Amino acid sequence: MYKDIFTNLLETKGFGRWEFEYNNVIQCVFPIERIKTTEWFPAEFIEKFNLLDEHLIGAETIPANQILDGHTDHIRKSNLLINVGNTASIFHHNNDVKETVILKHGDMFLLNTRKEHGSENTHSYNYKFLTINTRQDFWKAREQLGV
Repeated sequence: MYKDIFTNLLETKGFGRWEFEYNNVIQCVFPIERIKTTEWFPAEFIEKFNLLDEHLIGAETIPANQILDGHTDHIRKSNLLINVGNTASIFHHNNDVKETVILKHGDMFLLNTRKEHGSENTHSYNYKFLTINTRQDFWKAREQLGV
């Protein structure tokens, strides 16, 4: 289901789509309120993560052999990553020290984006993540998403 959602997000135009590239990351983001009205979006996904209309869902790609420099976000407070591709490596400071996490296909990880995080993609393939942004701080998002 996650890979299908990721692929459909990349191919869908309209529905409030925002698309941008920054710091070697390519993203397209949709408000749940708009994207859930498509014929392909699964209701069970919304139910599984307790998503509300104001939440955002995205497809995020870190290109092969690229570095996503360590950074903190000024807009996002937290971001759930669901790996829909091959094994990926990210680093974060959720616990106030730098830690590296290896995410296999299907693994999920909630980032506290107000703390430094990034990735060094040393592979010959793109990292692909389905993302959920509840617009809440890390602890509230963790409770909301059940992760």
